[in-house]
Amino acid sequence: MESIFVNVYLHFKGLGLKKSSCVYKSFLFFRSLSLPDSVLHSCCLYRRIMKSKPVILLVDDDEDDHHIFNTAMQSAALQCEMHNAFNAEEALSILESVTPDFIFLDMHMPRVDGIEFLLRLQKLYAPFTFKVVMFSTGMTKELCDKATEKGASYCVKKPASIAELEKVLVQVCISKTTPSKYLF
Repeated sequence: MESIFVNVYLHFKGLGLKKSSCVYKSFLFFRSLSLPDSVLHSCCLYRRIMKSKPVILLVDDDEDDHHIFNTAMQSAALQCEMHNAFNAEEALSILESVTPDFIFLDMHMPRVDGIEFLLRLQKLYAPFTFKVVMFSTGMTKELCDKATEKGASYCVKKPASIAELEKVLVQVCISKTTPSKYLF
């Protein structure tokens, strides 16, 4: 059910509709299937879209990746509260005053890499009340297994296009069910 809702939402988004219109048309589509309200409200995507903006913290040392990520967020019509950190110290400072729903964390950063940052998060915030999404251009199953052992929820190979990143963002940020920890 969840993946169908994601695809319907992305279909309407692809037609150039605003987020609210995509949600409404997706809702109408599901209504046309004569599903009971209890089924609609059990759909995580429906509930996530209808609630307040998710809070995202992006931790990446590459300024271009911040720009690409923010462009994909806007392009996907995701209404999120975005916070950007260029290193672990900035991220920890932001976390003193912000409680994110998601932390997108670059695996390879200077000084403190993604795994080391995950270990710091474990010491300070375990158990996590947020999802940690590790990403890297060189993401492998082995790196992902290491990251998930340390507390990451998902691993993403940095997509080659904004459209691919959009799909990953919608899947992770709106849908609470993801088929696998490996998103690459």
